[in-house]
Amino acid sequence: MPWCPECRAEYRDGFVRCSECQVDLVAVLPEDGDRDDQEWVEVGAFPTLEAAELAQGYLQGAGIEAELRDPDPGHHEILPASGWVALAVAPDSVAVARQLLDEAEKGQAAVSESEPSAS
Repeated sequence: MPWCPECRAEYRDGFVRCSECQVDLVAVLPEDGDRDDQEWVEVGAFPTLEAAELAQGYLQGAGIEAELRDPDPGHHEILPASGWVALAVAPDSVAVARQLLDEAEKGQAAVSESEPSAS
Protein backbone atom coordinates (compact mmCIF):
# COMPACT_ATOMS: atom_id res chain seq x y z
CA MET A 1 0.00 0.00 0.00
CA PRO A 2 1.35 3.48 -0.81
CA TRP A 3 1.71 6.15 1.88
CA CYS A 4 2.03 9.93 1.95
CA PRO A 5 5.41 10.84 3.47
CA GLU A 6 4.00 14.17 4.71
CA CYS A 7 0.64 13.44 6.37
CA ARG A 8 1.30 9.68 6.60
CA ALA A 9 -2.09 8.78 5.11
CA GLU A 10 -2.45 5.31 3.60
CA TYR A 11 -3.78 4.96 0.05
CA ARG A 12 -5.11 2.07 -1.99
CA ASP A 13 -2.89 0.57 -4.67
CA GLY A 14 -3.00 2.56 -7.89
CA PHE A 15 -2.78 5.99 -6.25
CA VAL A 16 0.48 7.86 -6.83
CA ARG A 17 -0.07 11.31 -5.27
CA CYS A 18 -1.50 12.54 -1.96
CA SER A 19 -4.71 14.48 -2.58
CA GLU A 20 -4.08 16.68 0.48
CA CYS A 21 -0.32 17.33 0.43
CA GLN A 22 0.19 17.12 -3.35
CA VAL A 23 3.35 15.00 -2.96
CA ASP A 24 4.26 11.65 -4.50
CA LEU A 25 3.35 8.62 -2.42
CA VAL A 26 6.00 6.18 -1.16
CA ALA A 27 5.92 2.41 -0.65
CA VAL A 28 7.40 2.62 2.85
CA LEU A 29 7.05 5.43 5.37
CA PRO A 30 10.27 6.92 6.72
CA GLU A 31 10.92 6.56 10.43
CA ASP A 32 9.65 9.51 12.48
CA GLY A 33 13.22 10.56 13.19
CA ASP A 34 14.00 10.67 9.45
CA ARG A 35 11.28 13.21 8.66
CA ASP A 36 12.58 16.27 10.44
CA ASP A 37 15.90 16.09 12.20
CA GLN A 38 15.88 19.85 12.74
CA GLU A 39 13.29 22.35 13.88
CA TRP A 40 11.79 24.39 11.08
CA VAL A 41 12.17 28.16 11.25
CA GLU A 42 9.38 30.68 10.77
CA VAL A 43 10.23 33.04 7.91
CA GLY A 44 7.09 35.13 7.79
CA ALA A 45 3.71 35.83 9.34
CA PHE A 46 0.63 36.71 7.34
CA PRO A 47 -2.66 38.34 8.37
CA THR A 48 -4.83 35.84 6.49
CA LEU A 49 -4.73 32.18 5.62
CA GLU A 50 -5.04 33.08 1.94
CA ALA A 51 -1.95 35.34 2.07
CA ALA A 52 0.04 32.64 3.86
CA GLU A 53 -1.03 30.01 1.31
CA LEU A 54 0.00 32.32 -1.54
CA ALA A 55 3.45 32.79 0.02
CA GLN A 56 3.71 29.04 0.66
CA GLY A 57 2.92 28.32 -2.99
CA TYR A 58 5.46 30.92 -4.10
CA LEU A 59 8.21 29.30 -2.04
CA GLN A 60 7.24 25.80 -3.15
CA GLY A 61 7.30 26.97 -6.76
CA ALA A 62 10.89 28.04 -6.13
CA GLY A 63 11.71 24.57 -4.81
CA ILE A 64 11.55 25.41 -1.10
CA GLU A 65 9.38 23.16 1.05
CA ALA A 66 7.27 25.33 3.36
CA GLU A 67 4.54 24.62 5.87
CA LEU A 68 1.89 26.77 7.48
CA ARG A 69 1.94 27.21 11.23
CA ASP A 70 -1.56 28.31 12.10
CA PRO A 71 -2.03 28.67 15.86
CA ASP A 72 -5.81 28.32 15.53
CA PRO A 73 -6.93 26.74 12.22
CA GLY A 74 -10.64 27.08 13.03
CA HIS A 75 -10.61 30.83 13.58
CA HIS A 76 -10.56 31.63 9.85
CA GLU A 77 -14.11 30.40 9.43
CA ILE A 78 -15.42 32.39 12.39
CA LEU A 79 -13.30 35.55 12.33
CA PRO A 80 -11.48 35.69 8.99
CA ALA A 81 -9.50 38.81 9.86
CA SER A 82 -8.21 37.67 13.24
CA GLY A 83 -4.83 36.17 14.05
CA TRP A 84 -1.73 35.62 11.98
CA VAL A 85 -0.54 32.56 10.10
CA ALA A 86 3.18 31.81 10.17
CA LEU A 87 5.15 30.16 7.38
CA ALA A 88 8.09 27.91 8.26
CA VAL A 89 10.90 26.31 6.26
CA ALA A 90 13.80 23.96 6.96
CA PRO A 91 16.84 25.66 8.53
CA ASP A 92 18.93 25.29 5.37
CA SER A 93 16.31 27.21 3.35
CA VAL A 94 15.80 30.20 5.68
CA ALA A 95 18.05 32.72 3.92
CA VAL A 96 16.72 32.02 0.42
CA ALA A 97 13.10 31.91 1.62
CA ARG A 98 13.41 35.25 3.41
CA GLN A 99 15.05 36.80 0.36
CA LEU A 100 12.29 35.54 -1.95
CA LEU A 101 9.53 36.74 0.39
CA ASP A 102 11.24 40.13 0.77
CA GLU A 103 11.48 40.50 -3.01
CA ALA A 104 7.83 39.54 -3.40
CA GLU A 105 6.77 42.06 -0.76
CA LYS A 106 8.70 44.82 -2.54
CA GLY A 107 7.06 43.90 -5.84
CA GLN A 108 10.30 42.58 -7.32
CA ALA A 109 8.94 39.08 -7.94
CA ALA A 110 6.03 37.73 -9.90
CA VAL A 111 3.53 36.16 -7.52
CA SER A 112 0.31 34.87 -9.01
CA GLU A 113 -2.73 33.21 -7.50
CA SER A 114 -3.47 31.48 -10.78
CA GLU A 115 -2.34 27.98 -11.67
CA PRO A 116 1.05 27.84 -13.38
CA SER A 117 0.80 27.51 -17.14
CA ALA A 118 2.13 24.42 -18.87
CA SER A 119 5.20 25.20 -20.94
